[in-house]
Amino acid sequence: MTHGSIIERDHCDWCRKPRDQWTNTLRYWGMGKYYCSAKCYAAGEYQTNLYLAFCSIPTMGVGVAFLSFQLLSDPSEFYIGVTLFIVAIFFTFSSVCVYIPMIGRAERHKRESTK
Repeated sequence: MTHGSIIERDHCDWCRKPRDQWTNTLRYWGMGKYYCSAKCYAAGEYQTNLYLAFCSIPTMGVGVAFLSFQLLSDPSEFYIGVTLFIVAIFFTFSSVCVYIPMIGRAERHKRESTK
């Protein structure tokens, strides 16, 4: 299947399941590969997701700390709302950044133990 200049493969790059057997209509892709599920994506892009987590979580943490100091210097309702919103985004993003590599590691371990 072709979408513009992107050519989608006819199988999952992690589990090799043919495209016609994919049960999920949402396409997972990364680094020029296509995956049939979130588990296959997490396993196939394990290192990329791990590097993303190592780089983005500390950066976002510094941003949240900066906003918290702004809140302490000017405790207005606007800063309280914005800070709580940013903290919620930070924790959600951090959870996803940690959870995806954990799934990928488990899937890779499962594949290695079945060989």
